[in-house]
Amino acid sequence: MPGMPMPKRLEEIARYGGLAFQMALPIAVGAWLGSVMDHRQGTSKPYWTLLGLLIGLVLAFAGVWSRLKDR
Repeated sequence: MPGMPMPKRLEEIARYGGLAFQMALPIAVGAWLGSVMDHRQGTSKPYWTLLGLLIGLVLAFAGVWSRLKDR
């Protein structure tokens, strides 16, 4: 119903569910972009994929950290 506050438990589930997507997106995009770079350059080992994955991890944790810090 409009105007009724969401129960506390559902609010927390929504907040932390959003954090999961906030973490998954940069990690997936970084790994995908790295994979594209590996295929374009024809590297035999996944150097770009690993670099993209690490950058995605750093961005994901920085985003979550800033969001939880403001809480």
